Amino acid sequence: MRVADLRSCEPPIEDGDLALLVGLARLDQLDLAGCAITDAGAEHLSSLIHLTTLDLQSTAISDVGLLCLRPLQKLKLLQLGGTQVTKDGIREIRPSMLQTRIVGGG
Repeated sequence: MRVADLRSCEPPIEDGDLALLVGLARLDQLDLAGCAITDAGAEHLSSLIHLTTLDLQSTAISDVGLLCLRPLQKLKLLQLGGTQVTKDGIREIRPSMLQTRIVGGG
């Protein structure tokens, strides 16, 4: 599987559900917009090192969860609109994500 669009799952995807994605080594696009994801769930995302696109819009991710995404060196687009991520959080992760277009947050 290369693309996973989980934004309209019923019931909504939660933190614990993300542990099931860990084995999807070839996943390169993941849409979690509007899911019930918090900083605890972000830890599971750190193993998805082939992600190029990650949509976390309208989730409860904050600066703490954002730091869990540092291992995602192939990320080209990170969408953070409607999250609790601040400008300070983006500034802190920016050196790890120089090739990433970060949209929203702050």
